Amino acid sequence: MSADQEYYCKKCKHSWSVDVANGATFTGCPNCKSNMPVKTHELKTDSFVFDSVVMGYKTYEIRKNDRDFTVGESVLLKETKYTGEEMKSGAPLVYTGREFKALITHLLQGPVYGLQEGWAILSIKPL
Repeated sequence: MSADQEYYCKKCKHSWSVDVANGATFTGCPNCKSNMPVKTHELKTDSFVFDSVVMGYKTYEIRKNDRDFTVGESVLLKETKYTGEEMKSGAPLVYTGREFKALITHLLQGPVYGLQEGWAILSIKPL
């Protein structure tokens, strides 16, 4: 059984998969030989949203684009015990331990279609 990790080269725009289940590791772009690391963004995620992503109903994230998200990078969604609103009101940041890793396959950045400047919609698919 393979466990493919998908990569995207920012330099030449080439994408490829590596079968990490068989011990393969990232060695650089096979097309242009660039050895650029792939960034993973760790993101806090409310439980009700997390469940929708894990079940496959939600295939996008709407996020403040303060991390310079890029197609080909990955996100690690980390479920939180309390919602963002509860944490704003004083609840502590507590992770449940559940995580979900996904590849950013498309990026729509505001201002466009009602999406404000500084915000982005990330299309994601499970890794």
